[in-house]
Amino acid sequence: MWVGGKCQGVHCVVVPFRKVTKGQERRPAGLYVGRQRPQGRLIGVDNGTLRFDHVRVPRANLLSRYGGITDDGSYASEIASSGKRFFTMLGTLGVGRVCVGAGAAIAGRRALSIATRYGAAQAAVPEP
Repeated sequence: MWVGGKCQGVHCVVVPFRKVTKGQERRPAGLYVGRQRPQGRLIGVDNGTLRFDHVRVPRANLLSRYGGITDDGSYASEIASSGKRFFTMLGTLGVGRVCVGAGAAIAGRRALSIATRYGAAQAAVPEP
């Protein structure tokens, strides 16, 4: 993010990348959307690319947990170094990914437990 001609590092923003009015889709100037073919056998996974070229985003769309822009247009952050801000934001993303993996592992263990108990119960029932 550039504020006052100085790069303040990577920040998270919410960017509306399309607007549909009267059946026609419009994109903001400087925003380019591309599609990629399915990767390998993952046909259900839809990948794409977004490219930004001098896109202005309203200040309200800045997710300003670690740094933001004040009402007078200056940059403010509790973390002085842009490198430390970057790794702080990156650490937050990493925790989220670990939680998704841990949730999948828990669900897998529960499913295996249910299937094992069901199979054992079915084996214990005598056939008529």
